Amino acid sequence: MRVYEIRYEYPKKDLAFAGVLVKQSMTRGMSDYINWNGSFTTYSVYTMEDGNKVYSRSAGTTQSTTNTEGQRAFKFSFVENFVGGTGKFKGMRGQMRGGGERAAGAKSLSQYSDGEYWIEE
Repeated sequence: MRVYEIRYEYPKKDLAFAGVLVKQSMTRGMSDYINWNGSFTTYSVYTMEDGNKVYSRSAGTTQSTTNTEGQRAFKFSFVENFVGGTGKFKGMRGQMRGGGERAAGAKSLSQYSDGEYWIEE
């Protein structure tokens, strides 16, 4: 069991919601692993360039594998649900699905995601 916090900074074209660029995100999570295999849950706050925020909750799994170079690697998949925000993002709902891989000991990872969202009034 572990508890962690990850802060992301987004380049000026990387991610936007409703035409507003995401400036950064703060993710707090917990994982329940045995030999680096198991489930994780995260809660994220996306801070937009206009100061508003978007909130999400994710659940996923991680599997320890061996990559093509014979090194230990971790593959993960997740589903992220948008659960609201501030300002014009108050009624934000939707879902992203994704996954990725990280080599053991690496300070970076590869990740993909896609999904959809809408803003309820």
